[in-house]
Amino acid sequence: MIFKTKDMAVIKCLEHDVSTFAKNNLLYCVEFGHIRFSYQHFIQGILDIKEQGYVLMFVNEGQGMIYNHDKLYGLKPYDFFVLDSKSSFYLSSNFWELIYIYIKGCHIHSILEELIKNKGTTIKCNNVFNIQKQLYIIGTNINHVVENELLQSSQIMKLVYTLFTQNNIQPQNRKSSSFILKAINYVQENFKSMIKLEDIALSAGFSQHYFIRKFKEETGTTPYHYLQNVRLNHAKYLLTTTDDSIKKIAYDCGFTSDYNFYQAFKKIIELSPTEYRKLHK
Repeated sequence: MIFKTKDMAVIKCLEHDVSTFAKNNLLYCVEFGHIRFSYQHFIQGILDIKEQGYVLMFVNEGQGMIYNHDKLYGLKPYDFFVLDSKSSFYLSSNFWELIYIYIKGCHIHSILEELIKNKGTTIKCNNVFNIQKQLYIIGTNINHVVENELLQSSQIMKLVYTLFTQNNIQPQNRKSSSFILKAINYVQENFKSMIKLEDIALSAGFSQHYFIRKFKEETGTTPYHYLQNVRLNHAKYLLTTTDDSIKKIAYDCGFTSDYNFYQAFKKIIELSPTEYRKLHK
């Protein structure tokens, strides 16, 4: 699954095998998901740096935040968000329910970039039932005969057309204050060092107490949890791509000791670093 955390309930998820014919000539869906997050969560990553694709994400219930292309977007019920699979992102919320399709294919970049150019990254949907129905039709079409792949490709184009014709005033994307971007950039550049919350607050130009409150208001998570998740995501990368010792990885990710690293990793990932490496390497 492209989005995965222990606080997520999967209502429905299908991963699709695709023929060579479809890959070379059509638009196609590689994953469909209907998921619910019931607790505060934070997901960060890049979906696919090798092959162009897009996640079309519909907020069915609740609200949350997406940080993408140096902007922070606040999403509310019936918002539709277009996420480029090659760009880095993070999702954060206390509760929301999402329906999404992950699509790739011939000319997908030019088609979706034209949609973004005309309607924006976030689209407020009018006919909610129709959008939900189209997503489910595309996502559950898993018969891989050529006729069905042709049908699915046309269904994706129909969805894009539907989004193009939404007669809405584009919602005001809640772009983050400049201090949030400064703080996020500071963490991304310095998380390998043993930085503290005070350092992050100073980078944004605020007192620690005020900064913590404002950061959570804007992002839905605390600066501490954001820093910890950045470190743990990098640790997961090192565990699966290197043979470095657990102790070295701990220090390379900014933890003060391998014990603190182990405790944080076990609490969030629900596996020890060694167990995670054995499972994913």
